[in-house]
Amino acid sequence: MSATVVPVLGYGRGANKVSVSGTAPVVGNTVDGMNMPNDGRTVVDVRNTNGVSTDHIVGFVPVQTIEGESVAVEETVTHGTTDGFGPFPVSIYGTTLHMTANHAELTFIGRRVPLS
Repeated sequence: MSATVVPVLGYGRGANKVSVSGTAPVVGNTVDGMNMPNDGRTVVDVRNTNGVSTDHIVGFVPVQTIEGESVAVEETVTHGTTDGFGPFPVSIYGTTLHMTANHAELTFIGRRVPLS
C-alpha cells in the first residue's frame, strides 16, 4: 500500500476563495500514513471525530533523521476538537510532508496560506 495523499487547498479572495465547509476531510491512514505537498506555507487541520472520550495522536515526520532513524513530532488531538498545525519549514519537513495517525477517527484537511 502507499500513503494517502491529502490535497492542499489554497486560500484566496473573490472567486478564488476556498469553500471550507464544502471540503471533504481525508480519513487518517493508520498503516501507511498520509503525504501532503509542502512549500513552507502549508498548514493542516486535524480533527478528532471521537466526540466522547478518546484523544488521538498525530505525527509529523521530519526529513532529517537522528542516527539514521526517522523521528516523528507527535501531538495529541483532544476528542471532539480540530487543531491546526503548521507551517512546516521545507528545510525540516521537505517538500512532501509525511504525517502519521494512530486512529482512523483523525481526519485531515490541508491548506496553503498565501503571501499577503
